[in-house]
Amino acid sequence: MLNLSTIKKADDEVLRQIEEEKRIRKTNEVFLFFPLGSQTDHLIKQSLDKLGVFCLVADPASVKEIDVIRIDPIGIILSGGPVSVYENPPSFDKNIFDIGIPILGICLGFQLWAQHISASVSLAQKREFGIHSLNVIKPDAKLFFNCGSAFNVVQSHGDIVNAENLIEILASTVNSPVAAGSYLHLFGLQFHVLLGLSGGADSSTQAFLLKKARELAGVTEKIEAIYIKGVDRPDDLHFVEKYFANTDWLNLHIIDATDDFLQVLKDKVTMPEKRLAMREVYKNRFEAFMVFSALAGIKIKYISQGTLYTDISESGGGYESGVVKAQIKLHHNVNLNFSVPELCSLIDCVKDTARSIGREIGVPEELLVRHPFPGPGMVVRIEGEIDSDKLRIVRQADDIFIEELRKADLYKNVWQAGAVVTNSVHTCSKGDGAASGLVVALWAVYSVNGFTARFARPSWDFLDHVSTRITNEIKEVGAVVYRISNKPPTTIEWG
Repeated sequence: MLNLSTIKKADDEVLRQIEEEKRIRKTNEVFLFFPLGSQTDHLIKQSLDKLGVFCLVADPASVKEIDVIRIDPIGIILSGGPVSVYENPPSFDKNIFDIGIPILGICLGFQLWAQHISASVSLAQKREFGIHSLNVIKPDAKLFFNCGSAFNVVQSHGDIVNAENLIEILASTVNSPVAAGSYLHLFGLQFHVLLGLSGGADSSTQAFLLKKARELAGVTEKIEAIYIKGVDRPDDLHFVEKYFANTDWLNLHIIDATDDFLQVLKDKVTMPEKRLAMREVYKNRFEAFMVFSALAGIKIKYISQGTLYTDISESGGGYESGVVKAQIKLHHNVNLNFSVPELCSLIDCVKDTARSIGREIGVPEELLVRHPFPGPGMVVRIEGEIDSDKLRIVRQADDIFIEELRKADLYKNVWQAGAVVTNSVHTCSKGDGAASGLVVALWAVYSVNGFTARFARPSWDFLDHVSTRITNEIKEVGAVVYRISNKPPTTIEWG
């Protein structure tokens, strides 16, 4: 396969390799992609690769008109970027716009070719960040075929393109007279939502709701989604990657915050302390992602989470009247006061109604039947201070328990289950010597909406098998116990 990462010049060797790649792919077509500094540049390239498009990444600072002519692509894409065309324009040979090859400019790329044909680009008096109503002026245009005459789009820009009687206006919004436009072979658009994704039923349903809204609105821009790794379940990332890593509607960003979580959790002993501490990392990671996105020319206007009414209620909210409500436990996703508004479509739902909505809009059943999982993750499944060893132990124990529930065909009948590393230490004998080991507590419950629950009753043989695996495979564990309490009085999660 072609060993070029980024083309800088179309010399004879590069052209030879391109022709060889065409032969291997059995195609005569090649596209060029000029990344202009957007954080999602690599995602655009990955999306084209998934479609089977032979697309080469071209260095905008060094690839010139003559290079493009020699490569002879059938189409060119210019991405967005963090700079302004009238203050600090990116290095790019604008003669490329005059070759006659179809070009799609996205945001900054649109503004570049607009300025080249003498249409002005200026700072908007009213910027557009977030959802706006798009008026399609030319519904027969290729960009809006079968999209209808009006729908909502996500805008994220402070500059506007002025048509100057040069650009054919294809669509507009109240504050952006040229939200999409064309000029001969040049096409451009200025049409982003940040989603917190865990791979569970709630955030997955929220993701598919955004997907549905995106389809109905005819929006081509992808949803930005982040998965915060560190205190998650062992199999969470697997499900996230399985269903969201390779889609044409969502950009998945996996962020490892393990060290951050361990740092803020140091010396925290009580469950309320730990819940409060982990919220700081959770929020900061969202905000940091938005800052980096803004630097790359993508300004996130909304944050979306799979927050349920259960989360709000247990956190002491849910009443607009101001009536005092007891705070059972502070959830990670409630009242974080992000710097942008939140889109939480499920805040009036409990678990079973959210799952019903998910089934209605096509969320894969494997995601919907996954056990609920607390946002603080393994933080609330470790008693006392948390360190990397305890985090490893609780993840191993949980992995064994859930694996055996699935093998015994019990997982789908249990509403939620988990393992907890307690503060108790048990005398034990492993081999011929005496030792001491941690006590791991297992629990499983039946429920419908999470407000009430009864403990599940697996067979003693099943519990014996799981206990044997945990004590044999995790050397630090000395004993396993099983919790037999209902909600109320206990909560489903340990902390």
